[in-house]
Formats: sequence, structure tokens, C-alpha cells
Amino acid sequence: MIYLFIFNDYFVIMQIILRLFLSDLSNDIRIELENQKKAVTEMEKEFELVAHPQIHAFRALLVRLFSRAPHTHREMEIGLVLDGNPQLNVNGNIRNLQSGDIYLLNPMELHEIHGQSGGALILAIQMSRQLVTSYFQHDENTCFIENNVRSFFSQHETRYEIMKGLLIELAYNYFGQFANYEYKCMSLLNMILYALHTYVPKKTYTDAEITTRWHRQERMSRITDHIEKNFRQKLLLRDIAAHENLSLTYLSHLFRHELDLSFQEYLNLKRFEYACRLLQHTDKKVLTISIESGFSDVRYLNHLCQKYYGCPASELRGKTRLPAAADRQASSNTQNIFTPGDSILLLHTLRENYQDTYSSYTIWEFYR
Repeated sequence: MIYLFIFNDYFVIMQIILRLFLSDLSNDIRIELENQKKAVTEMEKEFELVAHPQIHAFRALLVRLFSRAPHTHREMEIGLVLDGNPQLNVNGNIRNLQSGDIYLLNPMELHEIHGQSGGALILAIQMSRQLVTSYFQHDENTCFIENNVRSFFSQHETRYEIMKGLLIELAYNYFGQFANYEYKCMSLLNMILYALHTYVPKKTYTDAEITTRWHRQERMSRITDHIEKNFRQKLLLRDIAAHENLSLTYLSHLFRHELDLSFQEYLNLKRFEYACRLLQHTDKKVLTISIESGFSDVRYLNHLCQKYYGCPASELRGKTRLPAAADRQASSNTQNIFTPGDSILLLHTLRENYQDTYSSYTIWEFYR
């Protein structure tokens, strides 16, 4: 009886263990099935993304630009002005661009763009140096020494026009994301880079020079960003110097070297730009605008108005009025980035015009 009792207990215990084992096994199977289902779902998502991916380390954008504050980015930028007469300020050097101009920006190059009245329509290609350093190692240390490239193609005008067409074709395929468009975009980009490196002056820096250059421009980017956010308040150079752990003298020289302006001149210009927008788009009194713009005395505002417009602030109102489209932008957004669909529609006609004009021009002639 004792043995039977023990056996029965043992049988019961084994049943419990077996149930637990099967339960764990069932749970493991359930988890595995869920993981497989999840993996399939992720694969489906990834497959869907293949139809609409963004190319690694590369992007194109079409933008109606009114004003862009000083900034830097790690990508090289190739821009084509499609409409308008924007003013490009690179490290204090001002370039007045016009429709049809191609401009270059090196990585970490401090720059700002003003679209002038009505803004400017710009097609911009931004690319990381990682795209080309795998087959051209020295490219990472190479910088173009001129931003507006048109003059360097004065003896090769047809080639310059075709390069504009290549930029439009590149962007058209990027936004359209047609079959195998990634290969086409990279092919077109390399043709453009070939032409730029062939005709535009450039300089190769050492690794140490590049590092110093980037650190300096990153610092200036931080400082100008701080000014952009706080220019309406009281700002002192010594406070910024202390925050950056720099001497007052060094920071003062850095401003003059990078922007070709003193700190106070740069700060007053930011305040003046803001005051001009208020004068054009509000009915506030001049004194109120002066205070809201950060000026400690209305005389500073009047002095700048006299310098740039030849009249006091009270007479500037209504003297130059931006179009309604720009009027809405000036008070808030300073740029309007087009959607891929709108970009395709806008670029379609331009693309057809270039194809009709230069379709007989062979690739061998471009590389000649």
C-alpha cells in the first residue's frame, strides 16, 4: 500500500512536470511564432520602404527661400538658383546670385542666404563626403575656394548649361523615385562632381587643418545660433566669450575673421532685419519696434535706416513692401520646402526644356 501510494504520488508529480514542460514548450512555440510573424511584418515594412527610400548620405530639396539665418552643416551643398536674386553670405563674403547660377558650399562652411524681395526658388543637393571617399580618399580634405561657379565655365557655356540640366534630372529622379533611380542619381551626381572638380579652383588641406577649420566653424555656428535666438534681448560679447571659455580679444577677432563684421555690427544687423519686417508688416510705432527689436536707443535704428535706405525709420514704412506671398512668410517661416509631388510638377517642364535643347549632346563631349 505504501509503495502504491508513493507510485501514485510519483505519477501525479510526473503529470504536473509534464504539463509544465508542455506549457513551457507551448509558450516557447507561441513566442517563436510571434517572433516569426513579427519578422515577416518587419520584412514587409522593409520591402515597402525599398520602393520609397532615401539615398544614404544624400538628399535633394526644392525650396522657396526668403531668409536663412547663419548656419553650417556637415554636408557639401550644390545649389541651383531657379528663380530670384538671392544674396549668399559665406564667412562674411557676400555673393549676389541670379537665376541660373550654381553655387557651392563646403562642409561646415558658415553661410546665410537672403532671398530678397519675393524670395528665391532654389534646388539644393546636399551630400556627405562619405559618398565619394571610398574611391577618392583625398576628397574629404578638399575644399572649393569659390562659391559661385558660373565664371569658371565662361569658356564652356554649353557644358555649364548641361550641368544645370543634370542637376534638374538628378532631382527629378530623386523626387520621383522611379525604378533604379538610386543608380541614376549617383551617376548624375558623379558627372556633376567631375565637372566641378575639373573647372572650379580648390584647395587640399591637411587633416590637422581640416580639424581646426571644422572646430572653428562649429563654434561660430553655435554662437550665431545663440544670437539668432536671443538678439532681441541684451547680449554682451563678454558673456558669450565666458560661455565658450574664450578670451574677449580672441572672440572679437574670430567674429571679424569669419564674418568680416564686428560682434556689435552683426548683432545690430540682426536687430535691423527684424525691425524692418515689423516696419513693413505691422502698424506699431517706431519706438515700440526699436525696443522689441533689441535696440537700446531708437537712434541706432534710425542710423541703420539712413545708412541702408537713405531715410529715417518713420519714412521706411511702406517704401518697400513685399508681395503677399512673402508677407505671410516673413512673419514666421523663412523658407517653404516643396513636397516631392510639387517638386516633380515644377521640375517637369524645366526637364523637358533641357532635354529638347541638349538631347543631341553626347556624354563623350561632356567629358572631353
